[in-house]
Amino acid sequence: MTISVHVDEEIGEYFFSTKHFQCSSPERFIPVTHSLPHEVRPRPGLTDGVVRTKRDVVVIYYYDMKEVPNPDPKFQA
Repeated sequence: MTISVHVDEEIGEYFFSTKHFQCSSPERFIPVTHSLPHEVRPRPGLTDGVVRTKRDVVVIYYYDMKEVPNPDPKFQA
């Protein structure tokens, strides 16, 4: 399973998408696709170190960012 996220690290925002290459994504957002499951270093919030869900992806990679709506309803995940 994969989860596609478009990220703007400069302003600290992200949104989920059904496609890695979403043509309507604002230019400043960079597409990132996560394959699940995968392993990371165990830490608070993910003590076994296995990223399995969308929630786990947010906890590990986007904990300090704000989720915003996908600007294109065709690609909302």
